[in-house]
Amino acid sequence: MRAAVILLLCVLVAMAAAGGVPSGSYCGSYMFFIKGRIDFVSSTELDFNLDVGGKKTTCRKERFVVAPGGELTLPDKDNKGDCIGELIKDNDLDTLKIHFDGNKIHLDAGVGSVDLKHC
Repeated sequence: MRAAVILLLCVLVAMAAAGGVPSGSYCGSYMFFIKGRIDFVSSTELDFNLDVGGKKTTCRKERFVVAPGGELTLPDKDNKGDCIGELIKDNDLDTLKIHFDGNKIHLDAGVGSVDLKHC
């Protein structure tokens, strides 16, 4: 039991050092015609909004996990029918890396990257 408590405290300290779990809304754009917004609706779910030249896509209640160090993972993205997973597949992207440093979110889709800031 004591070891579990110590492990939990270590994880919490690591998350605090990485900026913890994001909250609120983060916005950014890429080359002026791609706009994105992530709304953290809880400590485990986010809404992802994307506008590419007027074509808007919204992915609601996407589960996320923040690892120590700030990496965000989307555990359902490989599931058939997952909204963000379908966006990745439909746009022939190999990857979507998400990192939170406490102040901003860095999205890297392999072909380009963008920083999202509180909005």
